[in-house]
Amino acid sequence: MDPLSEALSLLKPRSFVSAGLDAGSEWSLSFSAYEGIKFNFVHKGTCWLILPGRSVSVKLERGDCFLLTGGDPFILASDPNLAPQPSEIVYGHLKDGIAVCEPGGDFFLIGSRFIFDHGASNALFGEFPSVILIKRDLPQAEILRWSIERVVAESVNYGAGSDLVRAHLFHVMFVQVLRMFSATDESPPSSWLRLLLSEELSSSVNSIHTEPQKKWTVQKLANISGMSRSAFAAKFKKISGLTPIDYLTRWRVYNAARKMDSEDKAVSDIALSVGYESEGAFRVAFQRVMGVSPKHYRRRNLT
Repeated sequence: MDPLSEALSLLKPRSFVSAGLDAGSEWSLSFSAYEGIKFNFVHKGTCWLILPGRSVSVKLERGDCFLLTGGDPFILASDPNLAPQPSEIVYGHLKDGIAVCEPGGDFFLIGSRFIFDHGASNALFGEFPSVILIKRDLPQAEILRWSIERVVAESVNYGAGSDLVRAHLFHVMFVQVLRMFSATDESPPSSWLRLLLSEELSSSVNSIHTEPQKKWTVQKLANISGMSRSAFAAKFKKISGLTPIDYLTRWRVYNAARKMDSEDKAVSDIALSVGYESEGAFRVAFQRVMGVSPKHYRRRNLT
């Protein structure tokens, strides 16, 4: 499995929801703060996306898509000067997964929300701006067209298996947006995402992902990538913002957290399985990466 696929599989969304919005000529909806990330695509018409708390106001056209990552309240409207009504008024009465803002017919948006349990999501999405825009005129946006059209078809012609089909298609589109974003000027010059998409370092990163329990050194990882130790360490830090050993520590901790979520094993056994011979060293690393001790992490996730 490639590094990005491995990282996204580690996140394992706790829940996934999707819905369409069918609106008329004049409308404005306010959306409360949310958990997770939101992906939306404008299939028909135009609208304004407004984040009052971040002074963001942008007009979206048919074919544009956007990813919301910061959890901030936002507004979608046909006119930014209209007073918004709470989105719950229309989204509280979905019909076959579509909310209708009467009379409808002039605007259609399809969206989804992913909620993640795993602390690794903060490392990946915490580097992103609150809004990631993928405009329709970008050459890469064509890649999304087929998936988007299928999602709209499944939403409008809702039938047996539509929920599963939409969930898989949204995962496809989500990966495509991450790929596109990594190539834009908005993408941080050093980030986990850039590392996961790096072809030059993919073999060493994949080795860390596949066998985190091994006694990796910078030299061993450099050999896998066919570089000198110094060149590898410099390249790794430039792309990811982390040293190779810091990244190894994070990946070990993230995998330990996943095991603690799904396996009824002692902390000492989990620590050993990800490469820590000392439970004390594991507790220190876990606290530094996750912000809580292994004991408190497990207790919190059981409540």
